[in-house]
Amino acid sequence: MATCTDCKQDMRNASGCTISELTLDRVVYQRQPFGSEPGWPTTRERCGDCGASQGNHHHLGCDIARCPACGWQLLSCGCPFDEYGPAELELLLDDLMAWA
Repeated sequence: MATCTDCKQDMRNASGCTISELTLDRVVYQRQPFGSEPGWPTTRERCGDCGASQGNHHHLGCDIARCPACGWQLLSCGCPFDEYGPAELELLLDDLMAWA
C-alpha cells in the first residue's frame, strides 16, 4: 500500500490529497488541482506519479505537483511551508546546501 504521509490515504485508491492549501510566512496558498495547472494542461484521467484524478490535488510528495508560491516543482523548490515537519525541512536544507 502506498500511503500519503500527509493525508494518510492509500494513493492507489484515493481521488487525491486532502491538503488543498499550504502556508508560508502566514500567507495561505491555494494548490492547483491536477489537470488545471497553468502551462500543464492534460487529458489524462489520473496523475502518472501519485494517482490523483482530474480536479483533485496531487499528493505532496508527487514529482508533478507545482509549488503554489514559486511555481517550480513542489517536491524540490525549497519553499519551507509550515505543513512540512522537521524531517522534511532538514531534507530541503540538505538539498539546498548541495546546490550551493
